[in-house]
Amino acid sequence: MIKTQITVNLVDEYHNNLLVTEETIRTIATLVISRELEDGFYSLSIINCTDGRIQELNKIYRDVDEPTDVLTFPMEYEDLDEEPFELGDIFLSIDTIKRQANKWENTPQQEYIFMLIHGLLHICGYEHEGPYNEEEEMFQKQRYYFDQILNTINLSESTDNPSE
Repeated sequence: MIKTQITVNLVDEYHNNLLVTEETIRTIATLVISRELEDGFYSLSIINCTDGRIQELNKIYRDVDEPTDVLTFPMEYEDLDEEPFELGDIFLSIDTIKRQANKWENTPQQEYIFMLIHGLLHICGYEHEGPYNEEEEMFQKQRYYFDQILNTINLSESTDNPSE
């Protein structure tokens, strides 16, 4: 019996073929959230966007006038009894992810998965900046989930555009 249920609202502002399928995105979100949070019913939004969109958000919320790979906006609630519990939004810049895939010797699909996991860990409360710096633990978990996912899914079957 599933103790944790997750609704993923996928928004494709990028308007192109997804780097990985919606099913793969939901599988990854379920894996990370079910291991990092208490049992419950959760909801989150994952928004695939362009560099222009993420740069705009980065400027507004972080005062950094340049694109980045992932921005996470976790919800802050005191009352956790309301279900589904809205975890927040994860914005992923497909433009940046595609560019930096080569830098890290990943495929665009692998880089997308790596950055999605990063955003999910932020949604679960991990920080690698600020007063609660958990950088080492966060990046170890990110690498652990990434390796585990790559060993369990076939990326050639988990993309809407395998030639990307």
